[in-house]
Amino acid sequence: MDSLTITIHSPPKTPETMAIEDVNHDAYAYEVLGLEAGITEDAIDADLVAKAKSLGIAASTLQKRNTSSAFSSSTNASAVDQTFSATSSSMPATPHSSIFGRSSTDLACSGATSFAQYDQFITAIDAPLEQVRFRKGSLPMVNSSAQSVLSVRTNKSFSSVKSGFKPRSWWKKKSNPSLSCHGCRSSAGKVMALHGLSCNHTYCSECLRYVVSQACTNEESMPPRCCSKPFPSRVLKEALDRDTQQSFLKAVVHFSTPDHARIYCPNWICGEFINPHQVTDHKHPFDIKCQQCLGRACRMCKAESHAIGVDCPEDWELEAVKKMGQSTSWKRCHSCYSLVSLPKGRTHMTCRCKEELCHVCGGVWDATTGCPNLCGDEAVLEKRRSGLSSVSSSSAEDQDEAAEQAAVREQVEKRDAERRALRSPEVQDLMSKQALQLHRFCAFSARTRSSMQTRHATDKLALLERHVDEEDALREKHAKATSALEDRQIAAEMELRTTLEQTQRSTESVTDTLRMLQIRLSARWSLQLDVLCREREEAEGLRYDAVATPAWPQEQFYVE
Repeated sequence: MDSLTITIHSPPKTPETMAIEDVNHDAYAYEVLGLEAGITEDAIDADLVAKAKSLGIAASTLQKRNTSSAFSSSTNASAVDQTFSATSSSMPATPHSSIFGRSSTDLACSGATSFAQYDQFITAIDAPLEQVRFRKGSLPMVNSSAQSVLSVRTNKSFSSVKSGFKPRSWWKKKSNPSLSCHGCRSSAGKVMALHGLSCNHTYCSECLRYVVSQACTNEESMPPRCCSKPFPSRVLKEALDRDTQQSFLKAVVHFSTPDHARIYCPNWICGEFINPHQVTDHKHPFDIKCQQCLGRACRMCKAESHAIGVDCPEDWELEAVKKMGQSTSWKRCHSCYSLVSLPKGRTHMTCRCKEELCHVCGGVWDATTGCPNLCGDEAVLEKRRSGLSSVSSSSAEDQDEAAEQAAVREQVEKRDAERRALRSPEVQDLMSKQALQLHRFCAFSARTRSSMQTRHATDKLALLERHVDEEDALREKHAKATSALEDRQIAAEMELRTTLEQTQRSTESVTDTLRMLQIRLSARWSLQLDVLCREREEAEGLRYDAVATPAWPQEQFYVE
């Protein structure tokens, strides 16, 4: 009998190795991104995220490429990258780092809120805070595919059971709370980052937003806290988006205002909180404006504003002084709230705090133009007297109309901001660069897939030819060894099937790699537009809204 020849083949390449060979990341960085030698994609992403955070734009670290995305079912659970976010503990908060611009006296206005107000709020808290617990069923849903420990077959199951009877301090040392969210217990992964707090607990962005939403609606939950320690402003700026930051800072201004000083919009449709610390309106120094419906309220009685020249009926002291002096030449100063009388021979009043005001309407007096309400004009005064009777009946309709006009004005401003961004040379230049990167990416993707398919076809043909040759030689040499022939044929068929499956997985791995690159590129485009628009806002003082990024062609759209 002829001798049995056994050929030992080298182990086939894994899909991860084949994906790395098929997608040349150095060529991608040079051809698509146009990076010079020595500059990595991670470096430009880190600079972009740092720049966005300095402008107040909530942005997490862009997704790093993952060259091992085609895992088998037995290794998928152990190959998850733990990307714990440690940047939140290394960036101190500053009063000018908010996305809403510089701090001003009008903290209730959109665009003027700042985290400096939140820092002052938590600094002024003297009493110990009670910890707010999560409500059952209120936490965000988290997908978990982890299997039960008892359902996994392992040779160390008995030793694992015995280890459970060891002292409790043993597993406490092994636990690492920094790798899981304290709220939803989900682990940090390649998509989700965790934010560290001063109490050594970590929260995901979703749970942080949930705690902040509780604090915005419930005064007892303000400030948001963990282990009775308020959340630092630097963590909130990183985790919250622009709209959530604005709502949170408005709630901070609301709850930091004493109860007796809180003023709400008198319009029953609106009812929003109005910040009393607004810039004084020279025509209506005792009025404050609602930023939601543009309605006005009186600082004294907290009801609807009064007509020009009409004193607040709730100001009992002023009314008593007028009755005692048998004269109406008394007004209350808008600055120090003292009562001021009109000296003889003067056309306006001067308070002891050096503020000047009109003796007719109480408006802020201007040394050049006089009264802002033109109280020196008799025709204006007569028209004002005749219009007092009709103001009360039309005030509700005016407030409704003002609310509608405010909504229309907001839409117009948003469209103008988008058009302004489209007309900006810097935005146009950035969009043209992104369009060029899109074209380069499509070409790079086509070349990569073509190269991969060519190699796959060549390997498949070579494998089939080798299989045929080996099968013929085996039949010629071992015609009498039927059992050995069957064993060898089965082994060859298994090898062919395994190689084809691995090649197919390599194809899927390449597609996943391109998908990750596409997601990362789209995220970078969007963040670049946000950064540029924010820079233009700070430079010009005008509003810029980010526009849509270039659309992907259907044949190059890998994201499901």
